[in-house]
Amino acid sequence: EEIRLASSMHHRTQKDSFHILYALDNPVTVKVRSNVLELFPGQVCLIPAATGFYSTIPPAGESARLLRII
Repeated sequence: EEIRLASSMHHRTQKDSFHILYALDNPVTVKVRSNVLELFPGQVCLIPAATGFYSTIPPAGESARLLRII
């Protein structure tokens, strides 16, 4: 699914399903507890099923598009 981020968004993995995130047009910050990853356009990251809650954050004052595969 394509997600349009205008502000911080919270997500949750289920114990039987991981998430794949793909930044489409602007960098997206992915935050899991105290861990932070900057995901640049064209980059992909895997959120393991055991992660639980995580956040995606667009650049300050901008929006970003993110593809999330569950």
